[in-house]
Amino acid sequence: MRRAYVKQVDSLVISTSEEGKIVKKMKVSQILQGKNSQKIHTMSESNKYDLFGSKRADSRALAAEFVATALFVFTGCGVAVSGQTLNDRNSADGAANDSGLLVAIALAFGFAISVLAYTIAPVSGGHINPAVTFAFVVLGDFNLFEFGAYLAAQCSGAVLGAAIVWGTYESTVLSDPPFGLGINTVHPSYSQGSAFLGEMMGTIILVWTVLMTAVSSKSIAGNLAPIAIGWSVMLAHLLLVPLTGCGINPARSFGPHVVAALGGLGDEVGTDGWWVYYTAPFVGAAVAAVTCQQIFGVMKPEAAAAETDAVQGKSSASVASSEHEMKA
Repeated sequence: MRRAYVKQVDSLVISTSEEGKIVKKMKVSQILQGKNSQKIHTMSESNKYDLFGSKRADSRALAAEFVATALFVFTGCGVAVSGQTLNDRNSADGAANDSGLLVAIALAFGFAISVLAYTIAPVSGGHINPAVTFAFVVLGDFNLFEFGAYLAAQCSGAVLGAAIVWGTYESTVLSDPPFGLGINTVHPSYSQGSAFLGEMMGTIILVWTVLMTAVSSKSIAGNLAPIAIGWSVMLAHLLLVPLTGCGINPARSFGPHVVAALGGLGDEVGTDGWWVYYTAPFVGAAVAAVTCQQIFGVMKPEAAAAETDAVQGKSSASVASSEHEMKA
């Protein structure tokens, strides 16, 4: 009776007979050894939570999305209003700096999304954007009830955030919300079609980054994913602020629109092109989700682990069968 033995060479495990004949070549990760097999290491195991992953729409998750979106709008739109206030004061002296304000707004929104994603990801997945949540609907990871619950929490949080901006920067001179609370409007120099395309592309950049860094089992970002996501938001703002003010987030657009309209700026809010901010991000999210899934093969860590377990189980059975045949 011949006994098979196993020796490891680099990343391969080579099964041979005593005569030295190679029986089977397999990767180490494909073989179960002992009673407790080592499962594939995923970001969710190292962090205990999936960043931007699927979470049930329970009260804690919805509260987290509500608070985070409020803080996101307060931070980003607050910086926009603050910068415009300084520019307004300095414009008489010719010291206004629109380019500097553009960079400041981009940094504010980018840093805010990174910080808040790290903060609430363990509770809700850290979407903070209905377009991101919609991408998970397209991927089949969220149902319509969960999407609706997240959408309501995010939009109501955005309204609160915009109201806090108004309260913070309320002026004794201006009766209306200062500088429209950073509402998004299409610049008169551009068409609505251009605005739609820009908002769609900006959302694609964001959602691609979310799916490929924080969701895909192939990601190399690990717990640094929110930083990459923040950078994608910065890039989108640098591109789109001069064109549309940069929405790429229906909740971020909704909050300031509602509060500004209630504050007497209905004419500004109702300008042509308002619909762009509530359609283009969802279209962009759907395009990003489909391409990531169909072209790049995005697979969530837990799904990859399940697939690996199945492969390992088949491989283990094959090795056992080969050893049994050699013994026979």
